[in-house]
Amino acid sequence: MLMVDSILIFITSFLTIYYFYRVRRNPRNLPPGPWGWPILGYLPHLGSKPHLTFVEMVKTYGSIFRVPMGSQEVVVLNGYKVIKEALADKGAKFAGRPTWKSTSVFSDGGTKGTIFSNGSVWTENRRFEVTALKRFGMGKRSIEEPIIEEVQHFLDALEVERGRPVDTSATIECALTNIIAQMTLGQRFEYGDEELKRILEMTHEDAELVGPNAAISFLPLLWYIPWFRNKSCKLQHNCAELVHFITKYIDKHIETFDPDNIRDVIDAGILKMIKEEKNGRPEAFGKKSLAYVISELFGAGFESTSTALKWCVLYMVKHPEVQTRVQKEIDSVVGRGCHVSYDDANQMPYTEATIMEVLRVANMAPLGLPHATTADVELNGYTIPEGTCIFANVWSVHMDPNIWQCPDKFNPLRFIGEDGKLMKSKAFMPYSLGRRRCVGEQLARHELFAFFASLLQRFSLRLPEGHPDPPTDGVPGLSIAPFPFQVIISDRRDDKAA
Repeated sequence: MLMVDSILIFITSFLTIYYFYRVRRNPRNLPPGPWGWPILGYLPHLGSKPHLTFVEMVKTYGSIFRVPMGSQEVVVLNGYKVIKEALADKGAKFAGRPTWKSTSVFSDGGTKGTIFSNGSVWTENRRFEVTALKRFGMGKRSIEEPIIEEVQHFLDALEVERGRPVDTSATIECALTNIIAQMTLGQRFEYGDEELKRILEMTHEDAELVGPNAAISFLPLLWYIPWFRNKSCKLQHNCAELVHFITKYIDKHIETFDPDNIRDVIDAGILKMIKEEKNGRPEAFGKKSLAYVISELFGAGFESTSTALKWCVLYMVKHPEVQTRVQKEIDSVVGRGCHVSYDDANQMPYTEATIMEVLRVANMAPLGLPHATTADVELNGYTIPEGTCIFANVWSVHMDPNIWQCPDKFNPLRFIGEDGKLMKSKAFMPYSLGRRRCVGEQLARHELFAFFASLLQRFSLRLPEGHPDPPTDGVPGLSIAPFPFQVIISDRRDDKAA
């Protein structure tokens, strides 16, 4: 009996201390939110799809609320108005990233790259990325030639598989990797190349490892559980391996560097290294900084676009009537014997609208990457303290019935105006908003249009006989990708009507 009383006293004392700790450490006027459990916070209630849980919580707490997630107090933003006000209108104060141990692996402790760095490191590296990508074709005609060339390799690889069930994922990944590899490394890989296989293998591994690694950010005690620690160490190893792989290419470029002939992003980085050294600032941008920047461009540059193209394939086999209409538009504007060019996009509103609808309904990054406030900020009548982790629930925007009629329905025509032209919506934000908006958005849109339109120009896609309809909920990872599925590819050139 004495032991039971002691346990009850301990539990009561612990909960009392926890209550006063949580109340006293939080300033007034914070957004509302649930209490959650000691240590765990609200994590046990979030489920495997927290973006859906957050949408339900809006009914109770409104469009802005805070959620205790383990050791972190997180503020979740829902709805277009609130997310736009935060990320765009007050972007400077929401442009930070959380300084978590679990994300420091991607930025050498926050000192390299742009995705998880802050302050002057982020500003300096972001400026370099934007300048370098523009220099090597992003938003220019000069990128058209390597994309068209890679599209041809992509189509030829699929041609071999026509007539039998095939998962197109690996071919899509190889093709999209080669675009960013040529821009950054000056190198194109054959689809069976061992180095390319290892890069893709690490990407697949990282997709499985990012979840357990993120869990450590909210529950640091998980580090002492071998399973979680091993997963985190494996992710660190993969990041180090990719940086080492890129460093080898940097060393080769240094040996043949010519300041009058800047060949790719690595050369542009070497030139910046030399300038910083002359200015007495060698620490501002060294070889390791360049390697991390390239690794980010390499990873983000193909992973999101290849995932988007996989979703395009899935939605075309699920909606053959949309596929047929896209093909008719391609035939009308380009024909079947010419290469599809990004210049054709202006004359192909339905094709563009189909891609946009895939990005909207697939919601590949429903919560995006976490933001952090860089100063105390007022938002929608609430005070959010400096350093608070912020999640912008993009799913709540893309699936908002007040913005999109029947949002669960796949309907490209929602992006077509009464005049038959492409109709863009401010509430369409697959590349995020504000200062942390995807730096490679223009390149991604160019690639996605070229590969998608070229694919349907040459081939028709259908599900194999007897195969189940592929689900649309997807596999969580670096982004939400489709579950593996197979298609039958048929060459439209065999069509008598061609």
